[in-house]
Amino acid sequence: MVHDFVLIHKKGSGLECLAEADQSRSGWSLWKTCLRQIAFGHSGLQLPGDIEAEVYTGEAAYSFCLEVVCGLKSPLAGETEVMGQFREHIAGFQGPPAIKKLLETVLADAKAIRHKHLTKLGSQSYGSLSRKLLQEYRELHVLGAGQLTEELLPWLSDKETVFVYGRSPEKRKKLESEFSHVRVRALTDEYGQEANRAAALVIAAPMKAEEIRRWVAGRGFGTVLDLRGESRHDPLTGISQVVSLKDFYQSLESHQAQVKEKVDAARSEIERVSREKTRLAELRPFGWDDLCA
Repeated sequence: MVHDFVLIHKKGSGLECLAEADQSRSGWSLWKTCLRQIAFGHSGLQLPGDIEAEVYTGEAAYSFCLEVVCGLKSPLAGETEVMGQFREHIAGFQGPPAIKKLLETVLADAKAIRHKHLTKLGSQSYGSLSRKLLQEYRELHVLGAGQLTEELLPWLSDKETVFVYGRSPEKRKKLESEFSHVRVRALTDEYGQEANRAAALVIAAPMKAEEIRRWVAGRGFGTVLDLRGESRHDPLTGISQVVSLKDFYQSLESHQAQVKEKVDAARSEIERVSREKTRLAELRPFGWDDLCA
């Protein structure tokens, strides 16, 4: 199956035509992140001829997918949010069972590679720098209740008051059970009334800038830390004291030597694992279950 694996990648959007309502019939499975779209399929499917996108097959497709899931294609190398998004994609997978099995194998390999080479790299980078940038504030508001927020909160435990706003009831409930000191609310509640210039805002959810501006309207914050991947092409204009993701990355330059060493080791491991998967497929062309075990 690795030989037949096909991956189509496009930054931004443009692959929606590959995702029909019933993806088990279309053959393609479309995964969307904040920065890219990836379609998973096999060599028997017709490739779109009018879309400008990168196409990977076989070992190259497996390797590229691993790099993305490990966070090596993200602006902040080694971040973990994309792995959580990939896990959610698999959980709701509607495409061919064989492709799902392959993606589950990718996830298992990515976990092993992260544990060996990239453990804590993403969360420490986000968390430690966020704490440094927001150290003067005793009150904090966080938009988003996902994995990035989970990683940030332990680093911000010194705050007197932390409000978290999220859409998903399940994620809000999870945060409430794990962080008893955090006040968790629905995004549509009477949010932000407590906010003032003595408070800071962290944006840790893939929200549109216009939606954030409406949320912030009339509620001043001393600093707004915008951690959205979309901030590059959808900046928060009209709001003062914004620290964008670009600014955030520039503050991390002193750590780049250590990051590069770990990323290089992870990429070498990815190449080795992808070669091994291909070799096993050649030795056992009909042993799909063994290959994914």
